[in-house]
Amino acid sequence: MTEAPESLRIDIYDSVAEIVITGPGKGNAMGPAFWREFPRTFEQLDRDDSVRAMAKSGDVAKLYDKWFLQPIPPANTKVNLPASEATKAAWANPSDKPLEEYAQP
Repeated sequence: MTEAPESLRIDIYDSVAEIVITGPGKGNAMGPAFWREFPRTFEQLDRDDSVRAMAKSGDVAKLYDKWFLQPIPPANTKVNLPASEATKAAWANPSDKPLEEYAQP
């Protein structure tokens, strides 16, 4: 990433980009800085091969399964939300096209 955004925090670890809305303002307000920085942040992440590699390697499916199909500690809550065919298609061929253009069930 180039200059740090004012309204977002971006952490990249294990090929996963975590974007957190940080304000400024009340709570996680989406003020003018957010609307200016949000598209630029995703454009920069799109060019980051380390983030994109996760979808291509299959790691994103493993991470999804961990949080949406396996019991989540400490209460071992199970969300049981399998990935849709459209989501799997997006993982198989990452692009900037909207979800509506992927195969629908």
